[in-house]
Amino acid sequence: LLERLNKYKNLTVYPSKANFVLIKAEQCQKLNDYLLAKSIKVRTFNEEGMKDFMRITAGCRNENIDLLNAIRS
Repeated sequence: LLERLNKYKNLTVYPSKANFVLIKAEQCQKLNDYLLAKSIKVRTFNEEGMKDFMRITAGCRNENIDLLNAIRS
């Protein structure tokens, strides 16, 4: 998941040893809305300095593929 997310130029991916990935995304709220419309839930933040970040939980292979396909489109 980390390798694939790192291929997107509009995302900054932070390394993780847990089952989630923290990313900084251009137009984070727009991406979040799009993912929600595709029934893909991620964690966004409202705190100052964190509004461009989201946390993605690494799921099963099919969930990760769905997430990557949604981000690509």
